[in-house]
This record gives sequence, structure tokens and C-alpha cells, in this order.
Amino acid sequence: KKMSPRIESSKAGSDSCEAVVIDDSSDSEREGNATASVASAAHLLEKDAHADAEKAELAASTADEAIPTSKAAFKKHPLYAVPSILNQTEVIHPSGKKRVVGIFKGELVYRRTDVSTALTAKQWLYQGRKVKDAELPKPAKKVKARQKPAPKTFKALTSYGVSDNTEQKVDGAAIEEEYDGMDKLYGKWQTDQWSPPSVGPNDTIPVNEYRNVEK
Repeated sequence: KKMSPRIESSKAGSDSCEAVVIDDSSDSEREGNATASVASAAHLLEKDAHADAEKAELAASTADEAIPTSKAAFKKHPLYAVPSILNQTEVIHPSGKKRVVGIFKGELVYRRTDVSTALTAKQWLYQGRKVKDAELPKPAKKVKARQKPAPKTFKALTSYGVSDNTEQKVDGAAIEEEYDGMDKLYGKWQTDQWSPPSVGPNDTIPVNEYRNVEK
């Protein structure tokens, strides 16, 4: 058995010494270890390639999946959607309306990825976004309100420039609208990022329509 010496050095304070260590592994053993390492790396690469191939095959089969033949099948379908099965706060993104993938019983079929969530102007504030002034009179969707508006004697979130009441400002001009029992919902594309202004020790604390401080 052929042994290969190797030199190791160690230091302790100002003294240093060198020692000769005998590597008692044979050349064939070292070659075997190297071969095993190469084989392991090749196995991992092959495994990753196999996983990538499976993902590509799954993506291809999903892309070729046929459009459902019943409205019930659209409700939770991962790929396709029709407007009539969307829930109250879902809308089709404007850009998605250019990517119609088919027609189902006279209704246009869209990709599920083009379905967006729509919220009221006040709800968007809690998401750190604010509806653009120019978009206020153009809601993406109107739905029946769940509760009655606050009495006119209450003050809304005027500190933040957003109110659920009938008066809204667009470009500095007040727009009076009669409350029709519907909530106006806006898509994310109609909003900008927003954060509430800092409140100083002498500033008025913003309150909601019930005169409560919102967190």
C-alpha cells in the first residue's frame, strides 16, 4: 500500500514547528472518492434536469388545457374565468381584456391571471395605496353596499382626502353625487402608493366618520 506524506505546520506563540503526517489512503481509494464525488454531482444535475423537464411538461399541458364546458367549472378554475362567475370584489384588468382566450355561451373567456381585486377608496388606504383623483369618478365596478352610509352629521376621513360619503374632490373641484346604495370599487391600476402624513404634537389627529382614531 503506497502512503503519501504531507507536511503540516502549527504555531504556538512565537514558536512554530512542522510535522510530517502520513496519509495512509491509497491512490486507488483517493481515485474512488473522486469518482464518487463526480458521480454524486452528476446525479444531482440529472435530478435537477428531470425536475425542470417535469415542470416544462406540466406548463405545456396546462397551457393546452381545454376551456371548461360548464359555468360551475369556471368558478375555481386555475386558468380561465368569465365575468359572470367573479365574486363581488373581482374585476378583469383592462390589459387582460385584450387577451380573450375564447367564448363560452356568448360570454368572453379570460385568463385567471388577468383577474384583479377591486376595493373601495377607503379600503385601499389600509393597503398603503390611494385612488388617483382622476380615477375617482371612474370606478372599475359598483356593487351593492353592505351597510348604510354614515349620517351627514359625522365627519369622514377628510384629513386623508378620502371619504365614503357622496362628496369627492377631483382636481380640487367638489363633485356632488346622490348616494345610490352602491359602493364604488377601484382596481390597483387606479391607485398610487400612499402613506399617511405624520402627525405632530400640535396637529389634529385624523378620525373616521364615527370620530374614532383608526390604527
